[in-house]
Amino acid sequence: MKNEYLNCIIEILIERMDYITVYCLANKLNVSKKTVYNYLDSPEIKNLLKGCFIEKKQNKGVKLIGSDQAILEVKRNLELSKATKKAFSTDNIYYILRVLFTNKNPYTMKTFSEELHKSQTSISSEINKISIYLEKMDINLIKKENSGISVCGDESSIREAFKELCLNNNIFLEKDAKKMRYIHDTRMTDVLYSRIQNIFIELNIDSIIKCINLSESVLNNKFTEHDFYTLLIKLCILISRIKIGKNIINNNTYLKNTNEFLAAEIILIKIEKGFKIKVSTDELYEITTYILSCRNQINNKNNDLKLKNTLFVEKFITSISNCLGIKFIDDKELFKNLSLHLEPAIRRMKFGLKSDNPLLNRIKYEYTGIYSAVLTSIDELEKECGISFDTNEIGYICLHIVISANRIHQGRYIKTCLICDGGITISKYLESVIQKEIKEIEITKIITSSCIDEETLMDFDLILNSTNAITDDKGNSIKINDFIEINEINIIKNWISNLFNKSKGIDFLKQNVFIFKEDIQTRDEVLNKYGRYLENINYVKSGYTKSLLEREEKTPTSVGRSIAVPHGCKELVITQSLIIIKLKNPIIWGDQEVKLVMLLSVNFDDNQHTKYFFKRLYEIISDEYLLNRLKEVENLNALETLFETGGVVK
Repeated sequence: MKNEYLNCIIEILIERMDYITVYCLANKLNVSKKTVYNYLDSPEIKNLLKGCFIEKKQNKGVKLIGSDQAILEVKRNLELSKATKKAFSTDNIYYILRVLFTNKNPYTMKTFSEELHKSQTSISSEINKISIYLEKMDINLIKKENSGISVCGDESSIREAFKELCLNNNIFLEKDAKKMRYIHDTRMTDVLYSRIQNIFIELNIDSIIKCINLSESVLNNKFTEHDFYTLLIKLCILISRIKIGKNIINNNTYLKNTNEFLAAEIILIKIEKGFKIKVSTDELYEITTYILSCRNQINNKNNDLKLKNTLFVEKFITSISNCLGIKFIDDKELFKNLSLHLEPAIRRMKFGLKSDNPLLNRIKYEYTGIYSAVLTSIDELEKECGISFDTNEIGYICLHIVISANRIHQGRYIKTCLICDGGITISKYLESVIQKEIKEIEITKIITSSCIDEETLMDFDLILNSTNAITDDKGNSIKINDFIEINEINIIKNWISNLFNKSKGIDFLKQNVFIFKEDIQTRDEVLNKYGRYLENINYVKSGYTKSLLEREEKTPTSVGRSIAVPHGCKELVITQSLIIIKLKNPIIWGDQEVKLVMLLSVNFDDNQHTKYFFKRLYEIISDEYLLNRLKEVENLNALETLFETGGVVK
């Protein structure tokens, strides 16, 4: 293959460090002299040599010329290329696709056969696989007997397929942290740089990186590492496609009013000059969308929150708190980071752009409950901003919640008052021990017996009393000693385990949770049937079914682990409920297969037993063991056992 031969030529010239005849090179490579001359004159080899050049002398041959430092740099890049050439060189399908995406003229089966050292029958088999792969993205593979093979389709689809090809070929899966960072940008390792150069061998990657750095200067910020890589790939593809006369249509003139448009203009000027190509206005808008899709690193020097509707961020955080039983509202770091993330995210959504989330599937699997809670809590923020967050953005928001939950360490949802007359040392000791041993408890107030007020105590779910001030049994009061004993900790835990029943949670489960088995073939059938069911029993208002379907069109509610959590407009909810639908066979739901549907009608009121119920629900679907138990549930009694104890369903 061409890039392999180029590397061999350079390697021979470095080892020889003297003149070598073209005839000798041709014999070593087992190709014709004409082929060697073509390689020596190719722009690709000039790009690979960078600070060096190949001198040609009649009757002597060719020789590599350059300073010691420049030759060492070429040798270093050659070694890195050897380690990564499998990215495309030795994989037939990847190689064929790369050639089809970057060559102006059709490529014949014979040429592929010669370059890959495979029979034409083998190449034909690979071409058929590629044809099926491309058809899924509405791209056709044109095969003409006399002229060759080429790709045909919408240019944006072709570029997207090329980008996915690059990303799915594990270009960015750099796991060795000890690898040297690329000298001109610390977000890039030498290995990653070499891999990208190996794919876009004809391009000067350094100059494209400098273009990105200049655009960041215009925006006064830097792109995140992943988005920097992705932008680099997109620009490499854009240049490669323009060079073969393939241009995109993008007439989004409204982008002119953005700072990203100015940054894109800088990139355009540098690309035109560096690669001797003409970049159209449509391509300028395309570059603008690339930049708009990038997430910025947080500028620590500017902590101003630009998001106007901070009130709705607070409401969103409150809804998440109610869902998960974790008091996020006091986490100022969450509020700041979430607001800073949402400002550009909302802009991206308004422009109809997406920011790829490479961790999305992992987030859905490892944090299914939190992802579900975000998905069901985001509606009000979407409504206020006039947008719909896609699954990528919901995944990023989910990570902010995960980080906050890790900061808080343990979700505490039982608002507790501690009564203690032992002074500040004893009271703080009790507070620390209790909250360490019992994760659900949040001691929000410590008072002495002289400050007891009936009205004040009504504000708490639990009262822990180390005095003799309260003598009558109020149901939510537990007597403890100043030096709390293990048996008292167990008493509190037992009280909490019974809280579900005591707070009428069992009544909620029996009256508001339904379990059905179904043999339904499509998502819309499920939503139509059970949306109308809720409307008929007056748990929701008319129109709820329509809102369920509209929600799915905006963002699919499949959340991983073969689960979907559809939900409709909360304003239409009369009585909060959960319908568990166990499907006989999995059905397609968005981009996933779903076997268990949990249809929610929620309005996130502040009722303690509903808060506890949904907290437990999200805990269960996040735990593989408990989720498997949930899938075995046949009736409400079994579900009650699972919710109360997490034990084996009978």
